[in-house]
Amino acid sequence: MIDKKRMSLLIRQLKDIISQANRILDGNSSSIEIENFAKYSNELKGFISKNISNEEILNLNKEIPHINYKRNRIKIWFILILPYWLIILYLDYYARKKSLDEIKTSRNKYASIEFLSHPLLNQMSS
Repeated sequence: MIDKKRMSLLIRQLKDIISQANRILDGNSSSIEIENFAKYSNELKGFISKNISNEEILNLNKEIPHINYKRNRIKIWFILILPYWLIILYLDYYARKKSLDEIKTSRNKYASIEFLSHPLLNQMSS
C-alpha cells in the first residue's frame, strides 16, 4: 500500500505528465519533447504498477500505450544521398504521428487515474 506522501507525489506527477501531454498535443511536438514524454510515461507506468493496489487504476495503467519514439537523426552524409534523406524524414513523420496518437490516449488514461487517485488520498487523510 502506498502512503499519503507518495500518493500526493503521484498526483503531482500525474498533473505534470498531463500538462506535458497537453503542450505536445497543442503544437509543441518537437522530437525531444516527444522522446522525453515517452521516457517519463514509461517510468510513471512502472511506478504505478509497483505501488498502487487499486484494481481500477491498475487496469487503466495497463491500457496506457508503451511509447517507443526515438528521434531520427540525420547525419551529414545522408544529405548527399537525397532519396535516403527523404525516406528518413518520412519515417520520422510517421513515427511522430503515431506517437501523438499514443500521447493523446496516454493523457486521457492519466487523467482518469488522477481522478480516481483523489478519493484514495482523501481516505488516507481520514
